[in-house]
Amino acid sequence: MNNKGFAFLADIKSSKNTSDDIRFNMQRKLRSIIDVLNYVFRFEMLSTIEFSSGDSVQGLFNNESAPLRYSLLLNTLFYPYEVRTGIGIGEINRMIYEDSKQYKDKIDSNYLDGTAYHRARRALDTAKIYNTRVVVVSDNLQWDSIINNMLIESTNYRKRMSPSQKSLFVLCEFLNPILNHQESDNYAKNFPNLVSFLTFDENIRNKYMYKEKLYQELFTIFKLGKNTRFDEGPYSRYFHIFTADIMPRNSDIYLAKLYNVSPQNIWLLKKRGGMDNIRTLEMLAVNSLGGNNDDD
Repeated sequence: MNNKGFAFLADIKSSKNTSDDIRFNMQRKLRSIIDVLNYVFRFEMLSTIEFSSGDSVQGLFNNESAPLRYSLLLNTLFYPYEVRTGIGIGEINRMIYEDSKQYKDKIDSNYLDGTAYHRARRALDTAKIYNTRVVVVSDNLQWDSIINNMLIESTNYRKRMSPSQKSLFVLCEFLNPILNHQESDNYAKNFPNLVSFLTFDENIRNKYMYKEKLYQELFTIFKLGKNTRFDEGPYSRYFHIFTADIMPRNSDIYLAKLYNVSPQNIWLLKKRGGMDNIRTLEMLAVNSLGGNNDDD
């Protein structure tokens, strides 16, 4: 191991201002999601994401873009709640890292130290100041400025979305790769139950219940990873929500049936919510951090 690492610190947004029962639900949902994503990103981690205190979590990755992709996926799965993330790129104290391996079955991020963690803490504090989802801090201020401006602008678009637009956007992020013909074969191979579920029944009367079941089914694609035989390589590459196009254009017809509105209304909701702009900005940030490393 070289001394460079990519530290990840995050906490639940506004959790301290919520009731005990809502905060309990937030933490329980976050724990469930982290358990799944730690498996999905298992080949891209030096230390899995773990709770550090209260509603805060932290971990360590082995490449530049993985912590940002993890953060984007985490927020998608965590809807309607949000997490704020600080990503720090820098040195890891190798003596502490090697020493911690002697006493643990796996490396616990809570025992690690170094400039990567100091920068991640500074990044998280900055995310709170600017009320944005994620901030990156490295030793390259110009590079950081470019990436963070894209991420802050994408968050600003999200803040202007109505609740219905946010709900549609989450659904779009899930459905994009499944309905995209370039990815559909991959999903049909790995998630046949999900693909068959997407066959829309015109006779369904309770579309709200259908959408709720669809959300649950979509969430299982990540859990299915534990029971699916993938090829060699990073598991995260099998979850292609990382694309600049928000949805294949003909998917508006499918969504219109689901929402019982016209395709034009779906198109307007996406346009007014700036959804294509959000995904373009976030994917530019991912690519600026090294892409999705599918070939690693």
